[in-house]
Amino acid sequence: MQKYGELLRTLLAKRGITDEAQAEIFLEPDYQRDLHDPFLMRDMEKACVRLFEAIDNNEKIVIYADYDCDGIPGAVILQDLFRELRGLYSTEEFRRLRAQLRCC
Repeated sequence: MQKYGELLRTLLAKRGITDEAQAEIFLEPDYQRDLHDPFLMRDMEKACVRLFEAIDNNEKIVIYADYDCDGIPGAVILQDLFRELRGLYSTEEFRRLRAQLRCC
């Protein structure tokens, strides 16, 4: 753990991460190894069918992302997915205030 700075070691320790192997898993996650089964969510199969149809038809997929603590990581995960699947996509930042006021 000495290769990490004091602050990072403290933060890792507060999460119960006490050795370098655990730290590497936490700091360098792997989607195949570390994510739960997404098909546990309702209608995931329908969503996948629609996405693959869009990719097969060269339709553009837009990822709308809120700029909060879960919106940004969610958009990054989707970008990684579409990059892997070679789909056409773009990312748009969704602004809460604009949505609430219903204006552009």
